[in-house]
Formats: sequence, C-alpha cells, structure tokens
Amino acid sequence: ALLDHDDQRTALDAVERVIQIALDKALVAVAVDFGIDPLLAIPSKRFNGREFQEQRWPQVQNLVVEARRKYAMRKAKSSRVVG
Repeated sequence: ALLDHDDQRTALDAVERVIQIALDKALVAVAVDFGIDPLLAIPSKRFNGREFQEQRWPQVQNLVVEARRKYAMRKAKSSRVVG
C-alpha cells in the first residue's frame, strides 16, 4: 500500500539517512566487498510522489552506482600496484 502524507514524510527522512549510509565512502567499500546493498532496505515502490519516483530515486541509484564504480576502480588500481 502507498503511504499517506505524514507517514511518507517520516519515511522519506529515513530514506535520506539510508542514502547517506549508502554513499559513505567507508560503507561503499563494505557494500562492494561483501555484496551488501543498503538501498534494498528502501521500499521505493511505496512512495507515490512523482518527484521521488522520477527524480530522486533514479538520482540516488546513479550516485550509488558511480560511488561503487569509483571504489572498485581504486581497489583494482591499488591491487595492481601492490600485487
């Protein structure tokens, strides 16, 4: 079921905190190294706001993918230098 306005505001605040966690540099490493995806904790389909669905959620997904890509590249580069 979709969330009502008050519940949605509270939930969006929690979503933003999960996003902060997902983008934290140290936690990006954990996500990549151990296959943990904090974004899976976000029930994105339950948010009925057009702005969230069409702008924020795709933006977040792109930011997280890019952060993970950069980490993986740094890790690969450092393993080539060390190894």
